[in-house]
Amino acid sequence: MRTKDIFRRRLLLLKNDMDWTYQDMADLSGLPMSTIKSYVFRGREPGAYSLAMMSRGFGVTADWLIGLTEERN
Repeated sequence: MRTKDIFRRRLLLLKNDMDWTYQDMADLSGLPMSTIKSYVFRGREPGAYSLAMMSRGFGVTADWLIGLTEERN
């Protein structure tokens, strides 16, 4: 599976597991909601800054978000 597909699936997994809205994810990460949605719906891949912001805001590792490990934290 490609990295961007894993990333997209993991964002959706977090959203569903935590019962977050896209606005919640934006608020937690400090990124615009449109950016979060572009990762999910358009397959856009994050840069290093955005990946770090999401990782910190969502309480997971960047490695997990992009599929390098199966451990969330």
